[in-house]
Amino acid sequence: MNYLTTNAQSRSVARRGRRTAVACGTLAVLAGAAALQPAMATSYFSLKIGSDMEVSDPFGGGAAEQADPGDIYLSSAVAGSLLGGAPYLDDAVMFPGGDPAPVQGVPASAAPVGGVGMYTDFFDIDGYDALDVRLYTLGVIQSEPLDTPIRRENVTLDCVDTAHSLRISYSDDSVAGWLAAAAPRVATEGASPMGMIYGTAAGQDEVLQLEIDLPAGFPGVVLGLTPLADEISVHADLAPNPALGNQADDDVDALDTREVEGCVYDYFSVDVEGRLALDQGVIYQFDGAGAPTPAIAPLHLGLPPMVDIDAFEFAWLPLPNGQGQGLALLFSVAPDNPGSVPDESGGLVPSTIYGSFLTGSSFVVIDGPANGFDDIDALTHQPEETAPDSDGDGIADDLDNCILEHNPNQIDADGDGIGNICDEDLDNDCSISFSDIGVLKGVFFTNDPKADINVDGVVNFLDLAELKNAFFGTPGPAADPNLCSR
Repeated sequence: MNYLTTNAQSRSVARRGRRTAVACGTLAVLAGAAALQPAMATSYFSLKIGSDMEVSDPFGGGAAEQADPGDIYLSSAVAGSLLGGAPYLDDAVMFPGGDPAPVQGVPASAAPVGGVGMYTDFFDIDGYDALDVRLYTLGVIQSEPLDTPIRRENVTLDCVDTAHSLRISYSDDSVAGWLAAAAPRVATEGASPMGMIYGTAAGQDEVLQLEIDLPAGFPGVVLGLTPLADEISVHADLAPNPALGNQADDDVDALDTREVEGCVYDYFSVDVEGRLALDQGVIYQFDGAGAPTPAIAPLHLGLPPMVDIDAFEFAWLPLPNGQGQGLALLFSVAPDNPGSVPDESGGLVPSTIYGSFLTGSSFVVIDGPANGFDDIDALTHQPEETAPDSDGDGIADDLDNCILEHNPNQIDADGDGIGNICDEDLDNDCSISFSDIGVLKGVFFTNDPKADINVDGVVNFLDLAELKNAFFGTPGPAADPNLCSR
C-alpha cells in the first residue's frame, strides 16, 4: 500500500453547540509503512539531484535515470507511472523558454556531479507547498516584512493546517557529488535517530512522522518520531530500496500533502546547486502561466541574503500570549557546504525546524540538536483531519481550547488553556458561580479581554448572558492540559 493511498473514511458531523453530545472520531494509526488518511489526502514529491532514479546519479544507473529534480511528481503505487505520464508540475511549464536541465529521459543533460560548484544552468526544486491564494492578496509584498501576523480569524485558507503532526525526510547525501571531499562535511554523515546514516539501509526511513506539541511558547516538544515510508512506498518506480553504501538511493527533496482540492498556487524554493540563476533564499510562486515570481524573501524571515531555504510548509501556529493563531512559514535551511561560498545555512542549524510569521524574524519551532535530528530536507504536514474536530473550526479536538465552540481564533486572554468563548470562569476556580458575576460586574462596559467572553471587544450584557447560560457549570471542555484538568 502506498503511504498516501487511502480508504474512504467517514467524517463525523461537527456540532457547534457547546455541551451537546458529539460523536467521537477515530484517530488514524500507523500500520507498518502506511498510515490511514482521510479520503482525498494526496502527496507530491521531488527528488534531489544525484538520486538513483534522477538523471544526475553520480554512481550511474543507465536507463533508470529518468526523473527530473526540477519536477514535482504525484506519489503512486503503480509501477511505470513516474515515467509514463506527465509530472504534476513540470519545470518546462514554469520556464516557457524551455525545459531546464536536467531533463527527464535525457541522460546527456545531467549536471556534472563529482565536484562543488554553483550550477546556475541546472534546476532542482528544494522545497514545495501549494496554497489556495496568492500571498500578495494577503498583504505579503517583496519590499518589506509584514507589520503584524496574518490572523486566522481574518482569512480562510483551505490549504493550510494547524501544525501538530509533520512528515519529514532527511537528506541522504553521501560525500560523492555535491559535497566537499574533505572533512568537515555535513550532518548527514553522522548517526541519525534511526541508528543509521539515512539512505544507507532498506528501512522505512525515507519519510518519517514527527508528532509535536506546541505549548504557549516555543520551541515545541517532540512526542514521537515514527518510520512511515521507504522509497518504494513514496513511489513504486523508486525501487529498489537502497543497499548499504548509498547505492540505488533516491533522496526525497520536497514533500506536500493535501486533503482538499483548490491548492492551485505552487510555491517552491531552489537548491543552491541547481538554481537556474534564481535565489536559493527566496520562495517563488507559480500561478500556472508565465515565469515564477518571488513571494517570500529572507527579509520576511529575518535571515541574511543567500541563505538556502531547504524545506518549508505553510501552517497555523499559536500567536504569543494566547491571542489565537497566525499564518506562519515552517522551514529548514541547508547545511553549509565548506566547498562553496557563501554559508548556505545562514548560521542556522539544518536539523532544526524554524518558524516565522513573516514579520522580519524567526524562531525555533522544533530544536533539532535537542532531538538528535539529521539534516531535514523535506517537510509537510500530517493531514489534520485524521483527528476529530467536533466543532468544525479547523482545530483538532486534541488541540482545541474550546472543543464544542466554533473558535478558529483560539483567543485565550487569561492563558489558562480554555478559550474565552467557553470560559465563563472569570475567577479561575474551575466552576461558574456568583463570584464570576462579581468579577464581570467589576469590569462592566470596559474592554477587559479576560472578561470578554464572546470576544466582541467590550464587556456588556451579551457576556453576562453567556455567563448566566453556563451558571453552576464548568468551563470548557478544552484540550488537555488546561487549568481545570490538572
